[in-house]
Amino acid sequence: MSRELHQLQEAMRISDRLTELDPIRGYPLRGARELASAIDARAFMLTREGMRWSEGKPHPDDHCIEFSLRTAQSVYRMKLFCEFTPSRDERRMLKWASRLFSRGLDHCARFELRPVMENARGLDEWLRGTNLTPREREVASKIAIGRATGEIAEELGLTPMTVNTYLKRTYKKLGVRSRVELAARLNAQIRELQVPSA
Repeated sequence: MSRELHQLQEAMRISDRLTELDPIRGYPLRGARELASAIDARAFMLTREGMRWSEGKPHPDDHCIEFSLRTAQSVYRMKLFCEFTPSRDERRMLKWASRLFSRGLDHCARFELRPVMENARGLDEWLRGTNLTPREREVASKIAIGRATGEIAEELGLTPMTVNTYLKRTYKKLGVRSRVELAARLNAQIRELQVPSA
């Protein structure tokens, strides 16, 4: 296999992974792993305003590559620790992947939902006005506070497969196609509930 073809396949693999936002809560760690894999880094650390995602243990002799990832909401700091200095091609791949990762982080920040407690009742009332069953409303409410499928299953005493079934039904009834779209729809509703009526 030619070097160019291998690089193209690697770029496509990284692109596929960095554009896969679901589930939103795990995206920063998954994306950081992809950046690390682009240059065969043995360890990485991603930080943002008191939050930290890291993996691996840097060696004292490692080369440290440090840069910022800017989104509309905040600035992330990324450190990659490599045994060898990355080649020119690896640095180009890293630069390209970093831009894609920044966009993914930005999209995730827009869809991430942390509703204020006083709006939880309003969201429940809005969900009751839909044609969702009580269990589907419960699952949708958990999505609104950023729960992963496994967490929802554990909290409601269901299997992850059952949660996915409820989610698929919810998507169909609310006219959305994915968890991200459902989160965006609920986010819009929460924002609407936060606007004081005149």
